[in-house]
Amino acid sequence: MNRDAPIFLYTDYGHNGPYVGLLHAVATEHAGPIFDLQHDAPRFKPYEAGVLLQALVPSLPEGSIIVSVIDPTVGSKREGVAVSCDGNFFIGPDNGLLCSFIDRADKVYRLPPVDDDVPASFHGRDWFMPMAMHWAKNPRPGWQRLFPADVVRCDAVPSVRVIYIDAFGNVMTDMTTQRFKQGGQFVHNGNTIPQVRTFNDVPAGEFLSYRNSLGLIEIAINQGNAAQTMDVSIGDVLTLAE
Repeated sequence: MNRDAPIFLYTDYGHNGPYVGLLHAVATEHAGPIFDLQHDAPRFKPYEAGVLLQALVPSLPEGSIIVSVIDPTVGSKREGVAVSCDGNFFIGPDNGLLCSFIDRADKVYRLPPVDDDVPASFHGRDWFMPMAMHWAKNPRPGWQRLFPADVVRCDAVPSVRVIYIDAFGNVMTDMTTQRFKQGGQFVHNGNTIPQVRTFNDVPAGEFLSYRNSLGLIEIAINQGNAAQTMDVSIGDVLTLAE
């Protein structure tokens, strides 16, 4: 039984309004702690949100239940999926959000369909959270088992994309340190951006790229706003030097 398993909430809901609080309200009977992992995940962008979630998961304790809701087609015919991977359990829409975990998953399940009388616009509260609670009480739920090919996958993305922009305007990319060769550089307005260890390695007001705390390559301006200066948004493609 996983009654004491921590539940982590990962959504694009934001903290304004009642939505996050209502997710917590569903889980009042859960014996374990409930944490807000992130509620400003890349809005309406399952690929970018999935890459970011993959980078966050190594910081979570094994045995966690992660309810992930980036769901731009909520209420449509898209299915729900549950993935057991690396000792953790993920629940969310089958729209590519969880595709980073599928290939190494221990088990993949199709969630039982939501009742017809359930409102179509808030499946995070009315479908995914109840399924997480069900799993916590019964980790052998009898749900339909799936093969990886049965689940919506993310197409390979050869380019480097912006997946998150933080409050400082730092631009997080989907480029891992393994993919970013030593000495690699991004280009902005014809100028190369140096790859350094940390902010103080360049003067204030200058661009830099570096490995962030999640193991992804990030672009910043020392004491400035890189996203604003570069005029980039989540999902934009970035240019690497030849």
